[in-house]
Amino acid sequence: MKKLLFTLVLVLCVFSMNAQEVGQTWVGANIGMTTHAPKLAGKSQKDVTGVKVLGEIGYNQTDKFAFGLKFGVVTTSGAYDLFDGDKGYNFVVAPFARYYAYKFDRGSVFVDGGVEYTHGKNKKSKAEADYFNVGFQPGFNFGISDKLSLTARVGFLGYKHINEDQAFLDNEGHYYDGGTKKTNTWGFDFDLSQIQFGVNYVF
Repeated sequence: MKKLLFTLVLVLCVFSMNAQEVGQTWVGANIGMTTHAPKLAGKSQKDVTGVKVLGEIGYNQTDKFAFGLKFGVVTTSGAYDLFDGDKGYNFVVAPFARYYAYKFDRGSVFVDGGVEYTHGKNKKSKAEADYFNVGFQPGFNFGISDKLSLTARVGFLGYKHINEDQAFLDNEGHYYDGGTKKTNTWGFDFDLSQIQFGVNYVF
């Protein structure tokens, strides 16, 4: 997977790209995948997969700086031991500022710095969680026409805070009160959850 991503980045950097101009606004959509194995009631669960779909709007303030907002949903599903087939629905909002590190004829390499807040709740178990990220995410875009461009973001460097509700109901209606679990982490994250691909329309 990492070799494929490195090859993709290298190819896009070799070819010329479509640079966005000062004063332009863009709107777009991004998609990504997530996977993790949570712990509930002290038990390790099987992998839970998720799909992240985010809308995006941004504005190029100067030749080097832009700002924007991402917003959308993350849906998760998995086979838990304590309850079967639970699904999670998460709402995301993420304002960001962008620095263009390098521009080509048909695009750019950039770094987004910002804040991302996610609130989620599982449909069956009623367990809730809040996710708060502050950091930087590198990316690039490639122009396929004067109005359309492809984008990709890979990796994350910064701080993450997770506040998880460990109280929930199982399939038989039994209540588990595990309290609240808080997690704080720093560092560089390069996994599936930090990879997003998108399409932008410039006007």
